[in-house]
Amino acid sequence: MINQLQEIPYINDILHQPQALQDTLSALGHQDFAPFSSFASQLRSGKLRHILLTGMGSSFYALHPLYLALLKQGLSAHLLETSELVHHASALLTAEALIVAVSQSGASAEILQLLDRLPPQATLIGVTNTPGTSQVNLPGAVR
Repeated sequence: MINQLQEIPYINDILHQPQALQDTLSALGHQDFAPFSSFASQLRSGKLRHILLTGMGSSFYALHPLYLALLKQGLSAHLLETSELVHHASALLTAEALIVAVSQSGASAEILQLLDRLPPQATLIGVTNTPGTSQVNLPGAVR
């Protein structure tokens, strides 16, 4: 029965989360964060007026400490599941929003719908554990 469950992609993703977290922590040690300074400058100047944090499942919950830290700094931040953002709050997807989308696979149905709905001038930080996904291959992506 366990082997049959492992064949279900969703269950397989859940079972691989500990390794995905370890891979993420290892990769962060080699990440050049200099390209992200432009986002801070745009927030300070008012070009970006609010921050949208989005993900599904554990990716969503992983954003909660960041959300609280942004609020503590006095920044306008929203924490929304990606499905809620896409279907019920898409008016927030403007050129004045910094969108931080977290997805382990980078190719979930909700993330793909979000990418389809982004305005051309949208500013997106996509966080994923999977190189080569739609989220990573956007123009201007920082790898």
